[in-house]
Amino acid sequence: MVRSRPVVTAAHALALAMMALLGAEAIGAPADKIEPPTESLPYRIEAAIRIDPRTRLDTRSRDRLLTDWIALVHRFVGAPWDLSIAKDQGTDLAGPLELLEAKNFASLSADRDKVWVIRLEPAKTGYSLSGREFDVSTGRLGPTLQRPVPIVDDLPRELLHLALDLFSPIADLVGHEAGGATLAVRGAAIEPASPAGRVVGPGSVFQPVRLVFQPNGSPRIMNLPFSYLRVEKLEGARAHCTIVSAFKDPFTQRIARKNKLIALGAKPADRPTRLKFVTRPDMTPAAGYVLTIRTLPDGPSREVGITDRQGRIILEPGFSNELVVLRLLAGNVEPMVELPLMPGESATERTIPFVPKPATAVLEAQLDSLRDAVIDLVAIRARLEARLKARAEGEDWAGVESTLNEFTKLTPRDSLATKLTKLKEDAARQQALSKTAILTKTAQAQIAEIQALIDRYLDDEIVRSYSEALQASRDAAAAQAKAAARKKAAAQPPRNP
Repeated sequence: MVRSRPVVTAAHALALAMMALLGAEAIGAPADKIEPPTESLPYRIEAAIRIDPRTRLDTRSRDRLLTDWIALVHRFVGAPWDLSIAKDQGTDLAGPLELLEAKNFASLSADRDKVWVIRLEPAKTGYSLSGREFDVSTGRLGPTLQRPVPIVDDLPRELLHLALDLFSPIADLVGHEAGGATLAVRGAAIEPASPAGRVVGPGSVFQPVRLVFQPNGSPRIMNLPFSYLRVEKLEGARAHCTIVSAFKDPFTQRIARKNKLIALGAKPADRPTRLKFVTRPDMTPAAGYVLTIRTLPDGPSREVGITDRQGRIILEPGFSNELVVLRLLAGNVEPMVELPLMPGESATERTIPFVPKPATAVLEAQLDSLRDAVIDLVAIRARLEARLKARAEGEDWAGVESTLNEFTKLTPRDSLATKLTKLKEDAARQQALSKTAILTKTAQAQIAEIQALIDRYLDDEIVRSYSEALQASRDAAAAQAKAAARKKAAAQPPRNP
């Protein structure tokens, strides 16, 4: 078995020794029984590599490939990885990567933290590398990752890239509060050989897992769905993260048995994300709903599809390369579901139930219609106001009068305001009777938006000013006509009796 040794500097070794010695003195235990903290432990990784005979690589070429790969691991990663290559793999890992299960790793993972199963096969042009990672602490198999290799000389470098893609750090969750959490990431205190070998950094994503210890001491793994930890900053070897979850309290301690929270690194996978949305309580397929995504922390929202008749939607690989927040919308407005998701996280279809809000959807459709009517009215009024201004400045009072007559035929402002008030009052009344939310935050925001449009753009003060100007011109014309008549009457000679 070819085995690489981590490169540990003298200063690092001295620090570990001092830590062990101080810990031993503090508890009165022998120094050789004190283990370093999690952050200072390297990852014990075993790589099970199978090379397809069709690649036509002889024994010498295979040995040179593995030797060059390990040299690159030392050069770019270094001490954080304690990497070894399995010599005897048996038949447990011989099947297709997608069909592997946790039980297939029983003979390989006894003293390892991670196992990589890697395949090298011929392709139409060059070669194809593929692999999966098995994490021993959580029993979790990562997604299948692939990399094309055009020529044989690129194999060691592409094998290094595949290993970096496969690697998912593990961490202990040492604290959490107010939407944030702190992780002690294994190997984070070990200096890598290059930045490429850094175990964790800002932007890294972890998926929390709960280990519940059974009466016999064996742990039972509980996945925390739709919950993630996104690293914001590092303080030494500790990672401070933002909690991104579909639940208010994903790390609740309301569990009777002893348990421990850990986290496993999560990365996007190059495979479709299959989702199915159904409505509670009868689990009816949710058809015709719009699905949008946004990237964290504050990326723009964009539409990615509409659910089909079975409530299904398939997001093709590459729709995002980072953690996203999904939002399922009814009527393109009201969010039914909002949850975080890592692209390609699961190869199987995930069913997501939610409680529909039909009354809210109806209300928001009516509000959309009313808002469109207000916007149309604003546009028409703006055109008429521009015409009024031009004709008033040209003293075309007949044109002003004609335009004002067009204004009187438009929908009155008070009519729209009354309709908006009625919609709001009816929804509040129905909400009180049904005891279900109808005036949601989205609906209230729509109501406030329409009210603001009415108040700001449907002000009749401008129209009244032109009406007053028209009346003033009429009065001036009448006064002028009377004055002319008096002048004419005064200029006529008196009649003889």
